[in-house]
Amino acid sequence: MSLIASGYGLTTSDLQAIGARLANSPNFGIWNLIRDRRIGPPPREGSLFLTLDEFLRSRGGELPINLSADGARALADGGFLLALANSAEAAATNLALQSFGWTNRELGKFWEEFNGLQAPEAGEAMRTGIEWLSEVFAAGVAAEWCFVQVG
Repeated sequence: MSLIASGYGLTTSDLQAIGARLANSPNFGIWNLIRDRRIGPPPREGSLFLTLDEFLRSRGGELPINLSADGARALADGGFLLALANSAEAAATNLALQSFGWTNRELGKFWEEFNGLQAPEAGEAMRTGIEWLSEVFAAGVAAEWCFVQVG
């Protein structure tokens, strides 16, 4: 089964409801709570974003994981979280992702070294992933919380 990455715009009360559901029964019904809160471009293949997350960390950048809201910890503990940002953090992350100037060659080289696979299109796929994340965070500015999930 492949992984899927999706972005959601959530309210604080959404996070609280998710936390309560996860406390009672892990993974039970949370997607029904947030399915209509999807933001940004359509979902993407998710394993790319795990590599991209490692790439950003290796370059001194990180996707935000803000656990200050009720329910955020439950999302993190459930393994659903690639990023969680309030609207100000979403705006800053969007700008940071737009400002990175890595070449497709640099991105592709990291992909190949990290995954141990030759992939001529990896650099372009990583760039598309950065653009997708930027669009999700841009859409997340209008929400109280921007949640990026890979699962």
